[in-house]
Parts: sequence; C-alpha cells; structure tokens
Amino acid sequence: MAWDEQLSALFADLERQAELLYGEDRAAELADMHPQTLRMYEARGLVHPQRSPKNTRLYSHEDVERLRRIQEMTAEQGLNLAGVETVLELEQRLVAEELLALVR
Repeated sequence: MAWDEQLSALFADLERQAELLYGEDRAAELADMHPQTLRMYEARGLVHPQRSPKNTRLYSHEDVERLRRIQEMTAEQGLNLAGVETVLELEQRLVAEELLALVR
C-alpha cells in the first residue's frame, strides 16, 4: 500500500473513532474504571459526556482518552483529584495561549 493510501486509511480510522459514542458501562470498561467513577468525575467537571434524547450519558473516544489520562494521573502518578483538576486547567490555559500566539 502506498504512503498516501496508508495516510488516508489512518485519517479515515481517526474520523470513525471521533464519531463513536459509548454508553456509560462501555466507556467505564474502556477506561478501566467503575461507572460510578465516571459519574463522580462528571460531577467534579473533569469530563463532560454528551446526553442522548433519553438523557443517557454518551462518551466520545476523546472522553475515554481523557478518563484514561485521569486514571493514569491518580493511580500511577499519585495525584488527587484536586491535582488532576489543576493539571487539566493549566494544560487548557497553555493550549489557549498557544492558539492566541498563532493568531497574532
């Protein structure tokens, strides 16, 4: 397969992943945590799942990756949730500043 075909296939796969939405149980399984933990993280504002017309939580691939990252920070790096909130806020601020720098 040629390089451009491989790249096209990779982008197509990424687009499919971006469109996937997982229910609470599947998202919890993918993130290796209990569904109640997802609800706690949502209550703390660490993740913002979409809602179905019946008000069921729906998690995107990006949400699952964020949950995995939170899990890594708490379980492997020893951060508490306040520390995770701080790290995520600082990262968001850094990204915003980088975007502003590009616009200027």
